[in-house]
Amino acid sequence: MALQFSVNPLVFSSTRNPRILNHPAAVGVKSTDECWTWEERIPPNAVRRKRDPSWRGGFSLGVDLGFSRTGVAISKGFSVRSLTVLQLRGQKLEHKLLEIASKQEVDEFIVGIPKSSEGKETQQSNKVRSVAGRLAILAAERGWRVYLQDEHGTSAEAVDHMIAGGISKTVRQTELDAYAAAKVLERYFASLGQDVELVVPKRVELQNKLTKETLLHYLVTGIKPRCANFEEVVFVSSSRACKKMASLDVARSELALAVLYLNKAEARDKICRAIQYASKFLSNGEPGTAQNVDKTTSLARKVFRLFKFINDLNALISPNAPGTPLPLILLAKSKNALLSTFLFLDQIVWLGRTGIYKNKERAELLGRISIFCWMGSSVCSSLVEIGELGRLSSSMKKLEKELKNTDKYKDERYQSKLQKSNERSLALVKVSLDVVVAIGLLQLAPKKITPRVTGAFGFATSLISCYQLLPSHPKAKTA
Repeated sequence: MALQFSVNPLVFSSTRNPRILNHPAAVGVKSTDECWTWEERIPPNAVRRKRDPSWRGGFSLGVDLGFSRTGVAISKGFSVRSLTVLQLRGQKLEHKLLEIASKQEVDEFIVGIPKSSEGKETQQSNKVRSVAGRLAILAAERGWRVYLQDEHGTSAEAVDHMIAGGISKTVRQTELDAYAAAKVLERYFASLGQDVELVVPKRVELQNKLTKETLLHYLVTGIKPRCANFEEVVFVSSSRACKKMASLDVARSELALAVLYLNKAEARDKICRAIQYASKFLSNGEPGTAQNVDKTTSLARKVFRLFKFINDLNALISPNAPGTPLPLILLAKSKNALLSTFLFLDQIVWLGRTGIYKNKERAELLGRISIFCWMGSSVCSSLVEIGELGRLSSSMKKLEKELKNTDKYKDERYQSKLQKSNERSLALVKVSLDVVVAIGLLQLAPKKITPRVTGAFGFATSLISCYQLLPSHPKAKTA
C-alpha cells in the first residue's frame, strides 16, 4: 500500500464523525465517508527516492526511544549508520534531537513505535506517540516532518548485526539503541515508506508551514488517508480518513495543482519546448512567422536552463543505488556527464545569440557539439531504460510465480512493479524519439528527417515530458 495521508487544514478544522482509534483522545471518521484526498502532500524521503533513484536530498534521522536511553541513527543518500545514544528525557531529549537534526541537515525524523508480533500497539506505544507529538510541533516550526515506523524486532536484528560484525559485548551494551535506530531506518527505506505514519500538528499555521516547505518540489495526487487527533497533533496513517470538500475547495485544489505545476521551471520549459517544435513542424524550415516563433522560443528556453547543468553534475558524483549492475551504472554516469556538458555549452550558445559572446562561429560550433552531447545522453538513457525494464521484467516473473494461485493484479507489489514498468516504457519511447530529434537538428539525414519530421517528433516528446510532470487530480472516492 502506498503511503497515504492528508494535511489539508480543511480536513482538520471541520466536524468529524467520532470513532475511538487506540487512544481515548483519538478522533477519526467512519470508513463509509466519501473523501477528497491528497497523495504525498508531504511525501517522506523514502517515497521521493522511490520516484527518483538518483535523488540524494533529504536526510533522515532514525530515533529509537527508550525509558532512559534513546538511540539515534542517520541516513544520507543510501548510507545508513548509527550515530549516538542519548541518556536524556523530556524537553532536553527533544531539543537535543532538534540540535542533531540541524547539524546533520535532516528534514525528517523516523521514530520507531513499539508493536506486538501481531502488529498491535502496546502500552509503550502511547508514550512514544506522546513524545513524537511534542517533537512534531517543534519540528514543524522548522519545516521538518516526523513519522512513526513499526520497530518490532529491530533490537533483536541490531544484536544479530553487531554480533555478526564482531562487536564486543561491552560495546553492544552501550551502542545497541543506536544500532536499533539504524535498523528502524533500514526498514523504513526497505519498505519505501509504505507503512509510516505522519504526525501532523493540529495548529493550521504549522500545517501550512509543512506544506509550504514541501510543495515547492513535490506535486500532489489523490489517495485515501486516515487521521486521528491526539491533543495537539494529528497522527496520519496509511489507512483512510477524510472529509467532504465543498465545490469551492475543489476549485482551489485544481488551481493549486496548476500553480504548483507552472511554478516549476522544468514544466514551463517543456511547455515552451512543445511550442518550439510545433512551430518547427508548421514552418518546415521555411522563413515566416512559424520559424520566427521557433527561433525566439528556442532562445527563451535557454534562460530556463541556466545553471541546470549542476543537477546532472550532482547526479554524476552521487553514489549509486545498491544492487545496480555495473554496465547500467556506467551508462547512467555517461548520460549525466553528457547531459551536463550539453546544458553547460548551451549557456555559451545563449550568450552568443544574445550578443554577449562575440565569436559567433565558435558559438555555432559549440552549439553543434552540445546537441551531439544531448544525442549521446539520449542514447545512454535509452540503454539504461532497456536495462531497467529487463530487471523489472525478471523480478515481475519471479513475483508471478509466487502469486500463481492468486490474482496478481490485486497484489500491491505487482501493481507497483507494473506501474514502474509502464513509466520506464514511456521514458524509453521519449528518449528514443529524442535521438531522432537530435539527428534532425544536426541535419545528419536531411532527406529522411526533415524539419517537419523533427518538429513532429520534438512536439511528441514535449507532450510526453509535460505528461510526466503532471500531478493527478484529486478525485472523490468512497472509502
